Parts: sequence; structure tokens; C-alpha cells
Amino acid sequence: MPSFSQQKIGGFTVVELLVAIIIVALLAAISVVSYNGVQRRARLSAVLSTGNQVGKKLATYESEHQTFPASGNLAAAGVSSDPEMTFEYTGGLETFCLTVTYRDVSAKVTEIGAAEEGVCSGHTGPI
Repeated sequence: MPSFSQQKIGGFTVVELLVAIIIVALLAAISVVSYNGVQRRARLSAVLSTGNQVGKKLATYESEHQTFPASGNLAAAGVSSDPEMTFEYTGGLETFCLTVTYRDVSAKVTEIGAAEEGVCSGHTGPI
């Protein structure tokens, strides 16, 4: 019978355990960064969609009244407030600029066309 000192006990060395822990930590860091990017793109998509919807309501209002609503008066175009998004609106006779903000992303909409990422001149955007 072999003595205790001659028996080979199976297991991992400290170096092997450290390498495994480092690999798991790197994978976790990569997935967190990727997840945050996906969340930001989802927020941007929601802001762009809302901006396009409000832009269509403003275009409908303009076709019915031959002018855009006065600055700050989105309710006239049938736009209701949203608890998660903020709207900043500047309107005139023939032009408007709308900034829709949700957390860290903003989209701007003008009478020219579709919503795009950004902030209208004079509007504050994300804080």
C-alpha cells in the first residue's frame, strides 16, 4: 500500500484556477458592454419611432390649418405627453423642429422628413 506522500490527489492548480477565473471575467465584461449597446439601440429606436409618429401628426395638423402649431403647443396637434419621453417643440408658420428625448438618447424631427438622431438647435436634449 503506497504511503500518503506517494498518493496522487487529482485537482486543479492555482494557476489553472486563476486562468479560468480570468476567462470568465473577460466573457462577463464583453457581455455587459454588448448588452448596454443593445439597450441604447432599443431606446434610440423607440425615440425615432415616436419622433416619426409625432412628425406625422404635425404634418396632418399643418395640412388642415396651413400652419404648424405654435411653439410648445403639441397638444393642438393631438400629441399627448409621455411619462418616459420628453418633447421640446419649436414651431412656426412653415417650419418646426421637435426633439424627443428618452434617457440618454435624442432624436430630432423637422418638417423636411424623418426623425434622425440628434437635437434641434436651441433644445437641451439628454442630461
